[in-house]
Amino acid sequence: MPAELQGAMAALGNDPAAAREMARKALAGAAPDPRFWVVAGHASRLLEDWADLEVVADGLLTAAPNAILGLIWKADCLSKRGELQKASVHYTAALRAAEEADALPEPTQRDLQRVKKEIEEIRRTYSWHLDGHLRSKGITPENCSRSFAEAFAALAGTHEPPIGLQRPSMLHYPGLPERCYYERDNFDWTAGLEAASEDIRTEFEAARVQPGALQSLGERRTEDLADGGGAQGMPDLSAYLLWNNGAPDKDHLAQCPKTAALLESFPRPQFPNTSPIAAFWRFAPETRIMPRNGLLNSRLIGHLPLIVSAACGLAVNGERRAWEAGKLIVFDDSIEHEIWNEGETEAVVLLFDIARPEIDDADQKALAALFEAVDSFR
Repeated sequence: MPAELQGAMAALGNDPAAAREMARKALAGAAPDPRFWVVAGHASRLLEDWADLEVVADGLLTAAPNAILGLIWKADCLSKRGELQKASVHYTAALRAAEEADALPEPTQRDLQRVKKEIEEIRRTYSWHLDGHLRSKGITPENCSRSFAEAFAALAGTHEPPIGLQRPSMLHYPGLPERCYYERDNFDWTAGLEAASEDIRTEFEAARVQPGALQSLGERRTEDLADGGGAQGMPDLSAYLLWNNGAPDKDHLAQCPKTAALLESFPRPQFPNTSPIAAFWRFAPETRIMPRNGLLNSRLIGHLPLIVSAACGLAVNGERRAWEAGKLIVFDDSIEHEIWNEGETEAVVLLFDIARPEIDDADQKALAALFEAVDSFR
């Protein structure tokens, strides 16, 4: 161990301010030892200097993205600022990193025990927040459906839903049929949409040539995508967004008026900052979205293929279906699925979400209120 590091560590117990200055000096040099971030963090923690601790945590996480102490310290700072949702994400990441680590020092193990208690407290606060918001909208356990009550409890962390094929990453609404695909004749609006597929394609072809129209999705993280995982292959996946996480792209919708009108002609989920979603997705040759589960099982996903290659389609729970131009495919994306274009030419699909026909209007409104509550929790 370098003498400078030994000296900084020795100073921690008696003079944390001095230890921090020694660590800062070392970190300012060329190719600093990342252990100095740990010394600086312990010093700032002892001094209860939360602003500096966050700077240290960010530095440590830049040097080592899965550093357990960095994740804990970042979470502590977020918690002190009242950003409990973000704090919970970092605390949970710290526990996950600890599961993959070898033997940990006793002080870190004690920190991890504290982290578990912090997460429990955040969950209680989260549950109270959700319940209070719903009550302000007149939604109580006495007047909501059992399915909604269980969905709320699962989101609040007080109920563990049964796990089947549906494994949504955000919210599980119980009691829905686990059907991989819904046939086109299940919906009375399908024929009109399919009949307009050439008009929809024409609008896309005109819109796509505008500068910056297509947004690359292939380089984004899986959790950043509105619907669909990271893309694999060269070149990547791109999209012309119409509705993104419940927000309309007014300029893009104005460029595609027939498509916009058709999207308004059938029931779509209205979940604040989550749904509706709609976009033209362009799959270049040899592009694949790897197996994943979507955010929700309280909506369905529609694919209207507009341009197809020799080998493009999707599989839900291993059941494969090829894209056919102008032929709608509706599926439950909370069930594991993958999408691909293995052909030598591009493929383009209009992707959008659809309101679950099994969820009545009262629960649709209750779910919208629940998403409002989620979004308002810091």
